[in-house]
Amino acid sequence: MRFPPALKHMTYGRFIKYVSPLIEQSCGFNREDYEVVALMREPLSWLNSWYRYRQRFGVSPEKSTVGLTFESFVQDYMRENQPPYAALGNQLSMLRDRDRVGVDRVFPYEDFGEFTDWVSARIGKKFELPTVNESRKTSTELSEETMSRLRTHLSGPVAFHSLLSADGQILDRHHSLICEQFGCEGN
Repeated sequence: MRFPPALKHMTYGRFIKYVSPLIEQSCGFNREDYEVVALMREPLSWLNSWYRYRQRFGVSPEKSTVGLTFESFVQDYMRENQPPYAALGNQLSMLRDRDRVGVDRVFPYEDFGEFTDWVSARIGKKFELPTVNESRKTSTELSEETMSRLRTHLSGPVAFHSLLSADGQILDRHHSLICEQFGCEGN
């Protein structure tokens, strides 16, 4: 789903609230009848992608990164009160359901072929997605100080991403990282 953009970058919570009831109502499938799958980008690559995307023509002025260096963008992303162009949230919040990973599988975006092969095997025919929305490449160089702060700031998503496997399986450690990042109910 590409339009509206909120569907493309949907949180698991929004999926459960809006899409799951539609699937149940129109197809008769309960949530237990299907798998919810997500792709996760390596966190620095994810930030760079947003930075590049927001340099495109047509992005609203308050969300545009035109005229900003990647270094400034990353520093603004790490601020407590982020400006609109750097208010991206946290990738792990997209995947969670309270204190657990809500989706059934998370594939590393960098192994896109493994994801499409898995989908192909599940549906019994070749599954291909064309490359769309590709922004121009830019430098991801950061000063040592900014990179050090970013490693700390993104420690949860980096650790989560490092555990992803080609088959998208969710491990107990993935759930533990969600708890470390957001806290668990009852703690």
